[in-house]
Amino acid sequence: IALGMNEYCMYTAEVRISDAATTPVYITNRRLIVEGGKHVDVPVPQIDDVIVDADTFRVTIRASELKRPLEFLAGEPIYLAAMLDLATRLDQRPKSFA
Repeated sequence: IALGMNEYCMYTAEVRISDAATTPVYITNRRLIVEGGKHVDVPVPQIDDVIVDADTFRVTIRASELKRPLEFLAGEPIYLAAMLDLATRLDQRPKSFA
């Protein structure tokens, strides 16, 4: 994937979207990228809610940019959700010369 300036990848995982083949998911400090049949690119500040069902390995992501939530199966759903939560807490403002 092509990353923007000052953007770095924090986590990569293989997920399964609705009984399709596995597809990679990338979490960067600025966005969530889901490749596959339909490329989804969600800026991290627009992620409203991350719901995890660890018993069924299901992760649901609600974002203001998406018409309907992203739902997929992940091997380590709690770790994936934790990395998304960490990405939303990063401060993107430039540091001043103090």
